[in-house]
Amino acid sequence: MFIPVPWALALSGAAVMGVLIALAIAANRRGDPVAARVLPRLAYLLGGGVAGFLALAFPPALPLLAGVGGMLVIAAAQKRRLIDCGLFLIGFGAAPTLLLGSVGYNAATDPAIHAWDSTGWFIFAVVVLLAGVVLSLASRPAR
Repeated sequence: MFIPVPWALALSGAAVMGVLIALAIAANRRGDPVAARVLPRLAYLLGGGVAGFLALAFPPALPLLAGVGGMLVIAAAQKRRLIDCGLFLIGFGAAPTLLLGSVGYNAATDPAIHAWDSTGWFIFAVVVLLAGVVLSLASRPAR
């Protein structure tokens, strides 16, 4: 059985996300404040990456992913944890940006390929990625 590299990366990201969530739950029960604060943020980042990959790889899942992602972002915004929203958007935008960017680079450098039809999705992914970066930087406390 052959698993393409992008699918293997997405499945690995999902597995790491599950482990991080389990570690965050255990750290929260132990009372470890650093791990309980850092691990959920990594889970938001990886969760956004897996959701972004699935939105690109399986477009019929986009409404479901938008609903689940929207609920996560709304829950984080209600708790005033905008950095979690930004990390989710960074992950959601980074996966399609990297995948479509590599396809676009291949289309630009290979003379046998005459057209690249994913420009709209690539621009959408870059905008989501940049929105996540701006939101994450805006939510940092001033020094």
